[in-house]
Amino acid sequence: MKIKLTDMEDSPSGIVLHGVTLGRISHCPHCGKASKKVHDYRYRKLQCIEFMSRPVLLILCIRHFRCRNPQCKCHTFSERLNFASSYSRMTQEVEDRVLYETLNQSARLACESLSRQGIRVSPSTCTRRAGRLGLENPIDVKTSGYVAIDDLAYRKGHRYMCAIVDHYTRKPLALFGTRYGKEIVEWLKLHPEIRMVSRDGSVCYDSIIKEALPLAGQVSDRFHLIKNLKETMVDGIRKRLGEPKSPQRHLYPSEEEAYGSICEAIYSMGKASHRTRVKDYLVVRRLQESGMTVMQISRETGLSSKRIYELQKARMDKILNEDQKKSLQGARQLAQELSSGCITAATLAGRMGGMMESRLVCRCVRELGRKYREIRKKVRTHNARRDVKVVRMRKDTIWKYILTGKTSSRKLCELREIHPEMEEVMQLCSSFIQILMGKDESMELDEWIRKAEKVKDRHMKSFVGYIKSDKDAVEMACHTHFSNGMMEGTVNKIKGIKRSMFNRAGIKLLRAKVLHANYGRANNLPLN
Repeated sequence: MKIKLTDMEDSPSGIVLHGVTLGRISHCPHCGKASKKVHDYRYRKLQCIEFMSRPVLLILCIRHFRCRNPQCKCHTFSERLNFASSYSRMTQEVEDRVLYETLNQSARLACESLSRQGIRVSPSTCTRRAGRLGLENPIDVKTSGYVAIDDLAYRKGHRYMCAIVDHYTRKPLALFGTRYGKEIVEWLKLHPEIRMVSRDGSVCYDSIIKEALPLAGQVSDRFHLIKNLKETMVDGIRKRLGEPKSPQRHLYPSEEEAYGSICEAIYSMGKASHRTRVKDYLVVRRLQESGMTVMQISRETGLSSKRIYELQKARMDKILNEDQKKSLQGARQLAQELSSGCITAATLAGRMGGMMESRLVCRCVRELGRKYREIRKKVRTHNARRDVKVVRMRKDTIWKYILTGKTSSRKLCELREIHPEMEEVMQLCSSFIQILMGKDESMELDEWIRKAEKVKDRHMKSFVGYIKSDKDAVEMACHTHFSNGMMEGTVNKIKGIKRSMFNRAGIKLLRAKVLHANYGRANNLPLN
């Protein structure tokens, strides 16, 4: 389209140019039919690039043609200009400059910058023109095959967005107005070249990626894994270390254990020859019940076959003497008293009522006391430390010990001695971090999971359950260098852009600013 300048005015507001279009024919924008029939003439005002720091206004006489196609729905049409879009009040060059300034700063600052360039626009105009670019995410973008996905708050606690960023170019590829949705799945399906996706520990993104890209690998972000470890474990360790232990009850032998010990003491009564006979009888009976033959018993015990036959035919009441028979009658009652917690020999002798000799009762108590003496000592030590003053450890102190394995806190060392079970938990936390960062090659993730499942700590069990639910992505994080670090930086940039728009950051405008900043026609780069 050629134009001819007919006049020029120099007014206080700027330079005004008058012109007319040249050419005899024009084509209908709907049917493409050429027409020479002029219907009427109209004037169109266009802002142009400034000249000598002065605004320039072009007043152009535009012709309206009649469409010669009777079937066309458009009866009249205006001739098109190759340097200005339809219904626009500025040339394409001015539009590009407005768009460039708006995308790289707020609308108010863009207006101030454009006014110094001789271009008069309002903030609403800048916002409206930039918003046209953000109607949809560009689908023809090229990715490196390695992307990161994460959500960010549009309004904290109410509305969230989702962003996708390329790992290598570090440029945003797409911005969605929802955290999870079909549009994210559809966009991922349009890019089958993606081979690896890094994300946080969200299970929703796991399902979305598996649905859209079933062959793509997933990497769980190491920062979020360590953060979840700290939030899950440190609070639990801190509470467990700071609270006093619950009292333990003194352990006493069970009734069956006490009865067996009492019977052994009764069988050892009497002269040496009698004790030997009782011992041989019990050994032969035990071996016989186990299924051994007479010859096997003979080789095992060194007794003759004749002696073994005699012991097998004999009865228990014929082997024991009268004192042993009398004592066995009260063995069950004594076992019940011992299992209930009565371990004083004098008290037990009185309760037996002469059914057993005091000497025998003392012997039974002494034999069982040897076994449970150490156990009761530990219980007393534990209960003595219950009154220790509650000490609240700082989270950073515990976390530093987990990361380094060293501590200068005297209080932490004392609490570790009181709670030795927490030492294992902290060692497991440290081992997980070493595995995740690739510093411990001697232990695999599966081995760590098996060890952690054996620990009786609900916080550790909860964290292990979370790791098992996302095991493949966690293993990929242990063996690759990909992470969501640069994604978090991009999220901060997007939030900064949103805040700079003074509550006018709709998803369309925000998408335009994020995806198309520094990509305007003014830079001779394509606008997607």
